[in-house]
Amino acid sequence: MNKFFIYPIIVGAVLFSVAEIQGAADTADDTTYVVEITENSDTEYLYPTPNKHRMPSKRSICLITPQGISTQMVATEDIDLFEIYSPLGECLGIFASEQDFITFIYRMDGTVEIRLHHDDGILYGYLYR
Repeated sequence: MNKFFIYPIIVGAVLFSVAEIQGAADTADDTTYVVEITENSDTEYLYPTPNKHRMPSKRSICLITPQGISTQMVATEDIDLFEIYSPLGECLGIFASEQDFITFIYRMDGTVEIRLHHDDGILYGYLYR
């Protein structure tokens, strides 16, 4: 009967200790930001479908880490311009370099809108912190 009580206690203690070790290892430098992005393609607005109904915007996820940006919608090399805006629409920064953009993101506090310009349109989303 004691095995039924001891086993859950041991499992709980092990899980709690692993969570504490992982929490101690986390620093601000290795934070991964997950941003839900939407593609706003200029061609969708200029050339609507024959039945005059515009297709809904495409949605995806953008991961921002200190090592780089990754998204399934466009290759990082194809992004020409990186922009950061406040929630009120004020431009906080425009960057041609991915690394400068990432450095700025990790130094910012609060909610910001990011816009990633590429040849076929703009990817945009909000980064909540």
